[in-house]
Amino acid sequence: QRRIGQLIEEIDRLPQDNEKAINELVSELLNLSKRYGILTPYTSFLALEDQKIGNNMILAQNTRQNLTKLQDVVGSTANYQRQNKEDLLMSQAPMAAMPSAVMKSESSAVDQFVASSKAQMIAPKLLADKAFFLKDGQMVDGSLTDEDMKNLKTIKRFSQEYYALAEKLGPGRLSWLSQVEPTVFNYSRVNYLIAD
Repeated sequence: QRRIGQLIEEIDRLPQDNEKAINELVSELLNLSKRYGILTPYTSFLALEDQKIGNNMILAQNTRQNLTKLQDVVGSTANYQRQNKEDLLMSQAPMAAMPSAVMKSESSAVDQFVASSKAQMIAPKLLADKAFFLKDGQMVDGSLTDEDMKNLKTIKRFSQEYYALAEKLGPGRLSWLSQVEPTVFNYSRVNYLIAD
């Protein structure tokens, strides 16, 4: 969380014409949000059920668009941006990854984006060392790309393969297999779909 706060601070201080540096910082911000399920006013669109999370180019564009709110220097939106950044920089404990936690104010950076979507916002789940997002009825590992999603090894729940994989994963990652929804994740360079 503190690193995300630092990234937002750095983006806020950079001149807008420094495209390369801003793009690198946005990319890191987006990757941290996806990996740890930490939603910010600039990445909360990740929690929209109909938002695909595998195309980083489109996600980076959405994040950049939301980050333009940092340019506001007066009014409630500006105050909200500064307070949110300060909260992240000073965080001592894990922040709840609930969409409502990142939309405290009607003037938040994502209000128009969310209002234009008919999709439901669903908080990511942090399971073991991965953040999972509900997408099209599946729990999807936030680190997967669109290409990864085309190359899935399907394992039927409660089959012999399922139990063999459970043994490989060990007790710390069994939560990946215990979701009600079909679950998609990467483990040991293989992309798995666990389904009934």
